[in-house]
Amino acid sequence: MSWSISQFPIIYTGAMTTATLPATYRAIVFESHGNGIEAMKLRSDVTHPTLKPTHVRIRVHSAAVNPADYKVIEYGPSGPQPTAKNPFRSGFDVAGTVVEVGAEVTRF
Repeated sequence: MSWSISQFPIIYTGAMTTATLPATYRAIVFESHGNGIEAMKLRSDVTHPTLKPTHVRIRVHSAAVNPADYKVIEYGPSGPQPTAKNPFRSGFDVAGTVVEVGAEVTRF
């Protein structure tokens, strides 16, 4: 079975309640492929998209970049390619607090 990072729900950082979510947040993003250190950018203007019914929103306290993340950054995902308007966000191994739950989430 093959998988793509695009198959996984994206985890977003945020405040403790949706009423206090800032309009933007900081994230390390990759707008192109290549050497991870050279390709990554810290952006402070990342916006929160509407929460999908099957997703949860997490206020991330700590995130890690694992070998699979690094390989996707270096060689590219099998799905959509990163761009400046739609960058790849790494760090799917997170510890944090769930601050919002989609309407169709039944278990966690």
